[in-house]
This record gives sequence, C-alpha cells and structure tokens, in this order.
Amino acid sequence: MIIESIPEAIVVADRDARIRMTNPAADRIYSRAVHPGMDAEHFAALHLCHPGLDPCPPDDLPLVRSARHGEIIQGREFAILGAEGELRDLVADSAPIIGSDGQRIGAAGVFQDLTGRREAERALRESEERFRGIFERAGISIVLADTAGRILRVNPAFQKMLGYSADELQQMTILDLTHPEDAAAALAHFQGTLAGRHETDLMQKRYIAKDGRTVWGQLTTSLLRGPDGEIRFLIGMIEDITDRKRDEELRRQAFDQIERNMEQFAILGDHIRHPLQAILARADLMEDEGTAEKIREQVRRIDALVKRLEEGWIESREIREFLRRNELA
Repeated sequence: MIIESIPEAIVVADRDARIRMTNPAADRIYSRAVHPGMDAEHFAALHLCHPGLDPCPPDDLPLVRSARHGEIIQGREFAILGAEGELRDLVADSAPIIGSDGQRIGAAGVFQDLTGRREAERALRESEERFRGIFERAGISIVLADTAGRILRVNPAFQKMLGYSADELQQMTILDLTHPEDAAAALAHFQGTLAGRHETDLMQKRYIAKDGRTVWGQLTTSLLRGPDGEIRFLIGMIEDITDRKRDEELRRQAFDQIERNMEQFAILGDHIRHPLQAILARADLMEDEGTAEKIREQVRRIDALVKRLEEGWIESREIREFLRRNELA
C-alpha cells in the first residue's frame, strides 16, 4: 500500500479522536509506537505546543479538532520530544472523514517532520550571517557582480577605496571604474573568467576614484555557480596596492639615478686620468727633480682616490645586481 511507504506520518482517528490506524512513518517520526486504541489525551501528551513548548491540550491538536468538530486544519506547527529527549519540529494537516451517510465518522492527519529542513535553514542563516559579517567588516574590498559586469553589491572597504557610495556603485559596471589604459586587459580577463578558463584568477589593474585619483588594486576573481553549474555571479576581492606601486616606482627611479651616477663617475674618472698623464709627462721633463717628485706624489694620490671611486662603483653595481636578482630593486 502507498500509505505504508510514504515518509509522512498518517494517523486516522474515530470521531472521539481515538487512534484507529497509523503507518510505519508515524512510529519512526514519533520515536515510539502510536498504537491503535490510544485516546486523544495520551496522543496529545506526545506533543509540545509552541511557543512555550508545554504539552498540547487535546482540543488544540489538529487531528482532535477535525475528529470532534469537523474542522479542516492546515500547516499547524508544533514539536515533539523523541525517545532520547531530542526536540523535533512537525507540521500537521488534518481533515474530517465523512461516511456514506454524510455524517462525520472520524479524521485523518498527515504529520511531516521539519527537523532536517529547519536545521538546514538554520545552518544556511548562520552561514549567511557569517558571510555578511565578513563582507561588511573585511579590511579588503569585496564586490559582487553579475555576468554582464554590473555591480550588485559592495562592502564598505570598496566604497572607502574609491570614494563612491554603495548606491552610486550599484549604478555602474566594473569597466566604468577601470582606468582607460587597463580597460582592454580588464575586459579580456573578465571574459576569460566567464569562459571558464579559470575558476579563480589574479591580476593587477588601475581604478579611477570618484575624485579622479588613480588607485592600484590587486584583484582576485572567483565564480559563484548555481545548482545547475551555470555561472550566476562573480565575486572580486581587491587589495589596495597603491602605496606598494608608489614605493616600487620610487625604488625604480632611485636605481635609475644610481645607474646614471655610475656612468657619470666613469666619465669623470677618464676626465681626471687624461690630464694626470699629461702632468706626469711634464714632470719627467723638469730639471728640478725635487719638484718633479712632489708633482708625481700628488698625481699618485689623485690616482689612488680615483681607483677607490672605481672600486666603489664596482661594489655598487654588484649590490644593485644582487637586489634585482632578489626582486628588491
């Protein structure tokens, strides 16, 4: 029989609300036998009425009201205590049974266990609350967009980063905020993500803030799919790396200046040595050997200083190459 295999509890009572028939699901849901002959008072004692979770009065149960008064009850919720003391949520529908003579002869009730659904709903709510807390309080910018690139939701960090309000941003697309020079690369990245070439991806791009500032961001994009596997949304997490980019540019400029200085030092060394050679040649032709030797000594001192400068240039070049190899330059 179908009634024996369905997962909902089926309980049939006579017009005095005495139990006459149950299916196996009733014993499973109630965690105890609901046997024929059980009267309304004993059956009611199995139930706890919301919100106080006190035992339900017999006349408050849907099955009893349908059996004794002919009422049709739908969607009545209450709880039961299982055999091990666990609380389970039920929803009940009941209706009177009318005999061939048109008179009420009893009632039938259908009881559905909502515990699993309620637990899933509670877990979902808790998960949503955790995500909402992370979304709102995160120090990193978070953006939710649809597959057309329209901005659906942003967190306070993203609003602060670009200076727009949430309402303003929700009227814009991702490309509206992208620096014109990065627009083509950003569009290709967006299309590649939608094409499924990567579930998550990382890129650096520039944004234009409301006040016209250029803001560098490191963007990590992830896909959010529906139950059917289709892409529904994209979520982007953006780290503001403007300061890092500025530091990198200053470092690059500093090393470029060192490079130019080294070239100038090399030229300066040549400019010093050539006259020194001429001075030494003149000293060799002098008749006053004492004076000539003094000149030679000064030339040697100057040459030693130039050599020390050259050694410093070589050391600076080696340090620079080391820093570049280790991505510090």
